[in-house]
Amino acid sequence: MGLWLLWLCSCAQMPPFPPLPNPLPQVHYSAAQSLQPESLKACQLYFKSMDEAIDKYQVRDVQYQRIAAFPFLRINRFWASYRNSPMDAVAFNRWLDQLQQLDQDARALELQNLAVFFDTPDSIEESLTAMRDCSKLLRQALTLTPEIVNYLRKSSGIPANYSRGLRILGMYPISGWFVKQGVKRYHQETRLSYQQPLDSLPTTGILMRYAAEKINLDLRHNDVKLMLSTQHEEPFNLPQLTAEQWQQLAALYAPVFEVDTSGAFDKIGTPQWQNEKNPSIDPNTPVVFAYPSFTRFYGKVLVQLNYALWFSERPSRGALDIEAGQIDGLIFRITLDENGIPLMYDAIHQCGCFHLLFPQGDLRISEKAQQLAEPPLIPQTMPLWDKNKQLVIRIESGRHFIQRLYTEDALISNSLTYRVLDYNQLRKLPYKNGTRSMFGVDALVAGTQRPERFIFWTMGVKSPGSMRQQGHHAVTLRGQRHFDDPYLLQELFEYSPALQ
Repeated sequence: MGLWLLWLCSCAQMPPFPPLPNPLPQVHYSAAQSLQPESLKACQLYFKSMDEAIDKYQVRDVQYQRIAAFPFLRINRFWASYRNSPMDAVAFNRWLDQLQQLDQDARALELQNLAVFFDTPDSIEESLTAMRDCSKLLRQALTLTPEIVNYLRKSSGIPANYSRGLRILGMYPISGWFVKQGVKRYHQETRLSYQQPLDSLPTTGILMRYAAEKINLDLRHNDVKLMLSTQHEEPFNLPQLTAEQWQQLAALYAPVFEVDTSGAFDKIGTPQWQNEKNPSIDPNTPVVFAYPSFTRFYGKVLVQLNYALWFSERPSRGALDIEAGQIDGLIFRITLDENGIPLMYDAIHQCGCFHLLFPQGDLRISEKAQQLAEPPLIPQTMPLWDKNKQLVIRIESGRHFIQRLYTEDALISNSLTYRVLDYNQLRKLPYKNGTRSMFGVDALVAGTQRPERFIFWTMGVKSPGSMRQQGHHAVTLRGQRHFDDPYLLQELFEYSPALQ
């Protein structure tokens, strides 16, 4: 059971859990049937020791939220959205299955990144096996009393990526007014830019196109509808796709990125660790990292494909450029309807900034959304979907703003090729003789701080402008919105009968 880890951690102190609601429920484990009390105690000790080592060496992965008193469960915003929903015993256990899987996925990465600190990295497989066995045993032994069920529902929410304390300290009602004016100007300038004809957009360098690497696809657009409609898991009605099918979907819908290139800072690259302090981007190897997500849209659960790309920096445009700094990047998201047809495109920078939405023509922004403290920015509707054409995303030099979406014939010549890799690779980049996450225990990418943080901290966002990990993207400065909110699109757009 990873004895090297247990031995190492025996002298460390267990970090305190986050504050718990009162009274704290008693977690009951049953030793019935084949479960022995000694095994339960050993597994509880094993998780305790594991967490001590993970925190001691600062390899905690925070993409998912831990649940205090339940070390074998974690949660994200999508699954947290079900915590107050009616669930019978079967549904509740299926829900716990998902939370348990999130923890196992995160712990596998944490253990792998922990191995770099030891001379016996081969024992990582032994520790992974022990972790999964103990997770299974503790879950099997858990007695789901009404008290425990109620606690799990209440304690499985995701904290907002906004600090009320910072907003109070920064006199948010006053400072927010000035931010509102800046956001309003940015929205106006963006809309004016999108009114220009495509061929009149200014260029400062060479337009370089990046197209996804061609792979042998068994999947075709005609097959997607069948895939999305037939492989569903009750009671949550989720498409049950294998890792290979997700990879095929990501490759099938992967867009072409057309970047106005004035220097190495405009080349799509690959994150790497070259020193112990900060990660960097290799501009000579174009890679786009994909990950799946889901949105809850008027009673349906829709599939989303996310594409994350990185640049080595956002160069300064002058002495007062508060947004300049090391490493820059974008996340472009495609929301598919039940037929596999794009319903919505939207995008953010890796800091969560500059959220743009490109809805299908049938969608209309709601009146409520227009009255928000920071209304959503919709610079254009999405180009008409045609499975025989290729989506092209035009990106500005330096600032890396998305300037336009348009389509061309599927076969685009004179393009560089990018590989589509799993986003989880960013959580275990090669480092020395092992691996290390690109993201810190604060979810930020070290060394990407921007001068703007000294101004916009009053909006309650941690280190505004810094690049950050999936699950930690606040997409507005005023009000509150999160990129991974499963109800985000439903809250911003009116339901159209055409979608029924």
